[in-house]
Amino acid sequence: MKKQPYSKSPMSEKEQIELFKTRGLLIPDEKRAAKYLQNISYFRLSVYMYPFLKDKKRHQYMDNIAFNDILNLYRFDRELRQLLFASIEKIEIAFRAQIANHYSVDSNSPFWYTIQNIFPTRQSIPIFLVIYSHILIVLMIFSLGTFLTLILINIRQFGFSWKFCPWDKFLFFIV
Repeated sequence: MKKQPYSKSPMSEKEQIELFKTRGLLIPDEKRAAKYLQNISYFRLSVYMYPFLKDKKRHQYMDNIAFNDILNLYRFDRELRQLLFASIEKIEIAFRAQIANHYSVDSNSPFWYTIQNIFPTRQSIPIFLVIYSHILIVLMIFSLGTFLTLILINIRQFGFSWKFCPWDKFLFFIV
């Protein structure tokens, strides 16, 4: 299949707003929307617009969807990401502390990582040190995947609304 060159030309924030309006998006405060488009960008926000489309081929929005709904989903995702990374950071720090505590006591040195005979060959490196990064990646993907599934179920059942987001279920899972 032959690649087709990208043919869309850049648009100003005002032109983007006009395009949104022709597609059925409600924009009560155009100045505010222009500021967000300028600071966040159309391409970053476009991911958050997708769930609100009723016709994905023609990019037509569902009835009564406003620019603020898209911003709320963007903010929600940002807050979720911050929660996830804060939780993953706690796990990572605890894991690293356990490794450091074990080897510093075992070798009787705070510089255990510089002692050659602790790990004389590559094969003697403990398996948990080798898969350390993989554990964190799996935790992050599992946490995010579980939560996104809950969100998609709620969007399908109720439409997007803050009051239907299962924060209590998610926070229990994270904390």
